[in-house]
Amino acid sequence: MKFLSSFLFFLLFTDLVIGQTVIRMRREGGVSMIPCTINGLPLNFILDTGASSVSISLTEASFMLKNGQLKQSDILGKVSVVDATGKISEAYQINLKEIVLGGLKLYNVRATIVSTANAPLLLGQSALSQLGRFELNLEKNTLTLFNDARGYDYGNNQRVIKKNYKPVEIKDNLNRGVCFEQARLLYIEEKFKQAIEIIDNCIITQKEKTSPFLYGLKALALENLGNYVYAKQVYEEYFRKQNPKYISPGDNASFGRILLKFAIDLEEEEIAINYIKKAIFTDSIIPNKVGYIKLIGEYYRGKSEYSKSARWFNDVLQIRKNYSNLDLYNAGYDYFRAGMFDSSVLVFNKYTAKYPDDIFGYYMIAKANSGIDTTRTVGTAAAAYLKAIEVGEKSADKVKIKDQLAGAYIFMSQYSFDIKKDKASAIAFNDKALAVDPANPTALALKDYLIKYDPNKPTVVKTAPPAKPATPVKPKKAPLKKK
Repeated sequence: MKFLSSFLFFLLFTDLVIGQTVIRMRREGGVSMIPCTINGLPLNFILDTGASSVSISLTEASFMLKNGQLKQSDILGKVSVVDATGKISEAYQINLKEIVLGGLKLYNVRATIVSTANAPLLLGQSALSQLGRFELNLEKNTLTLFNDARGYDYGNNQRVIKKNYKPVEIKDNLNRGVCFEQARLLYIEEKFKQAIEIIDNCIITQKEKTSPFLYGLKALALENLGNYVYAKQVYEEYFRKQNPKYISPGDNASFGRILLKFAIDLEEEEIAINYIKKAIFTDSIIPNKVGYIKLIGEYYRGKSEYSKSARWFNDVLQIRKNYSNLDLYNAGYDYFRAGMFDSSVLVFNKYTAKYPDDIFGYYMIAKANSGIDTTRTVGTAAAAYLKAIEVGEKSADKVKIKDQLAGAYIFMSQYSFDIKKDKASAIAFNDKALAVDPANPTALALKDYLIKYDPNKPTVVKTAPPAKPATPVKPKKAPLKKK
């Protein structure tokens, strides 16, 4: 699990260039797309230097498994991953036997399968770190790979050690590039403590000549180790020492993320949020922007400030044209939790338009309409629940959707009894709820009630006789003070 800032891979080194390969990319939706072949399957990836590994969506993984381009033996197991917002989730790690880009071949590259079916394909550091030194030119939209003394024999899958190349020891403390390169490689390998030791040694020996980038890398390593107090101090040092033109959007987002952990009032919160806003406004890569926006949304959600989190999550829908069901859920559900039911309905209308076979969108439209029409006299919630039932009954896996389907049946049972005065329909809907979820406590209690009472007759509820008034307790008299 690693947080990565985009400054890590744009440093200028003074090594001799022996050869280079230029890969022309394509701009699409504000991001750089790079064509690759993965285990023989041609795909277009987003070049993301901030991603710790290559990632593919569940759609591509399923297709590759079906067509033999990915085997069960390539699936290495579950791992915990951290996205740009700092959120931890589980994913499957796989081994990609071959990645071909620009005529160059990489072998046995670790990747993760993102559980979202339409997640973007990211070419991250598990592949890029094997390329050695490279340069990204966003104006020309090119990726230049330098085959220098620390180059890569892509055909033989071996590091090339040139005859005239001598590994530089850490005692060569005037070579700032070597310091950073050694620490960076340890960081990528998740050896955070060792990376910090290298950086501290470089800072001690190089003194005023220390590259500011080392402070940024150290802060990231400390953050990954959970030492947020020290990470904050080092981030502050990095921002003091670094030339502003080299401070990247990822740097601002990382610093803002750390500051949010220590925000104790609205003023400090605003300062932290403003760093992340700056990252949003200055980063041209859409997935990065989305990550920064979600970071703020998750922060407000953690504070149960759902009206704020919903608005930030809704911003994702404005900038990510091919938004996912999770993006829609984040915005729509937090609008619902905030009591902003009209806004929730608007978002879940988008959900049902994009995922017409998914009961969840219709179910949430129904719940939001229940919040609008609390007396159930208008009938908008009932119409939405009937649509949810229609979609749910077509589902092949009713176990997976039993909560939504049973919930819709129960609402219609109560609606039929209380509003329509139709006892037979009420019993029928409740029986369907129990067929889907036999242990549902609400449906079980409702079953007895529906049998016992008639919706067309007033229900007489026997009340217990009034309790005998308790004998008031006489307050104790305060003792007199001696004069």
